[in-house]
Amino acid sequence: MAPERRRSVLVLATLQASFQRVAVEPGERPEHLEAALLAVVALQRLLVSLSGLSRLGPGAPEDSRAWVRLRELVSRGLGDLPAAMAGGPAPAPLPELAAAAGAIAARLEARAARHDLSMAREAERIAWQVAALRTAVGRMAAAAPP
Repeated sequence: MAPERRRSVLVLATLQASFQRVAVEPGERPEHLEAALLAVVALQRLLVSLSGLSRLGPGAPEDSRAWVRLRELVSRGLGDLPAAMAGGPAPAPLPELAAAAGAIAARLEARAARHDLSMAREAERIAWQVAALRTAVGRMAAAAPP
């Protein structure tokens, strides 16, 4: 496993473990618990999508700038979540992430080379999962005790 990918997997796994600990804390308010469970599911699915995309990597598209942009947006989409969890501002919507994933998917579908449809779906799933995770963290922040 490449060092960069290994580091990413470890960070996501640590974040997932944190959400799972929140989910089992006694006396947790239902709204907070539901948001934590959404976060756990979104993270699990995000890990699966990232893993699937990395396995399809040998068939990577030639438009690497679009993938770099998607990676930057995913990093940005995840980057402000720790501050939101620590009582900072709730994460704002990130519509450009879905737009970037949709643009990649459209190009892949049009190209229709081997694995392109699978890669297109994974790119879209990653955007959806980051959006779901941002929603969950926003709900957790809103439901947190004062």
